[in-house]
Amino acid sequence: MNDEALSHAERRAQRFVEDDEVAEPSAITLNVLSAAQAVNDLMMMFAGLYECSLRLDHQINFVREAELNKVEPKIDTECLDCGSLAKSRRGMGDRKRLPCRMTA
Repeated sequence: MNDEALSHAERRAQRFVEDDEVAEPSAITLNVLSAAQAVNDLMMMFAGLYECSLRLDHQINFVREAELNKVEPKIDTECLDCGSLAKSRRGMGDRKRLPCRMTA
């Protein structure tokens, strides 16, 4: 984590637990939910086990509410990240700078 690049207010806003005694609680189970689904999707696609008609929409897992939401893909040709215009970063690799925080 790059705590030193954040202000005190930004660090507090990103905390999982509102307790100054807890430095960085483990969030491994939260990360496993996303990683497991991504690995399963990759293996199923690679092995050809998914039906051709299956749509792999983005999923958001709200753990506290025990709720899994599917998010419909949205196409925006003007988007700087996924758009199809020349100004988009999509598919640019090292040829385009990412929107990173400025460092002092």
